[in-house]
This record gives sequence, C-alpha cells and structure tokens, in this order.
Amino acid sequence: MTVRFSTLAAREVKALISARCALLDRGVDHFRLLDLEVGAPVEAVWSAYLELARYLQPDRLAQLGITDETFEAQRLLAQAGIAFTTLTDPVRRGEYLATLRGAAPSAP
Repeated sequence: MTVRFSTLAAREVKALISARCALLDRGVDHFRLLDLEVGAPVEAVWSAYLELARYLQPDRLAQLGITDETFEAQRLLAQAGIAFTTLTDPVRRGEYLATLRGAAPSAP
C-alpha cells in the first residue's frame, strides 16, 4: 500500500473539504466520496482513506491555519470513516455493492 505524504496547501485543503462536502450533500456513494471508481480494490480504499484523513485531522488543520468552525472537516472525516469501514469489511462491502447495483443484499 502506498500512501503519499500531505502536500496540499491550506487553500487546497479548504477546496478539498468544500468539494467533498458538496458531494456528501448530493448523497454520493462511498467510492466517489473517497475519489475512487465503484468496485475499487480494498487496498485502494485504504490508501484513499488514509490520505484524506491525513488532511482532515484537527492537528493538521491547525498547522495549516484552518479553523473548522462549521465542522465541515469533522463531518467529512466521519463520513469517510463510515465509507472506509463499509468498503473494507467483506460482508458490508458485498452488501453495499449489491445495494449500489440495485439488488437486495443477501442474507448471511
């Protein structure tokens, strides 16, 4: 798994938060929230989540001088965590993919 170091400037992190929160507001799926193709492998989910989470950590935001007064970064981090949990758990992932395809999830 390859994880890139945080290299975005404050304005880029603000733009990232704004863009991803807009996606959340439109009800985007977990893959798109993490900027992945639907069905991306678990390793890609890990990498995408870790990179996004790195930008959204309160300490990192403070280092960049970004205040999260509207809690958008916290909301995005929480939703990214839900996406990560869903897409890395084999059972949840299967159920979620079935839901995306419009099929009813199968009972275990």
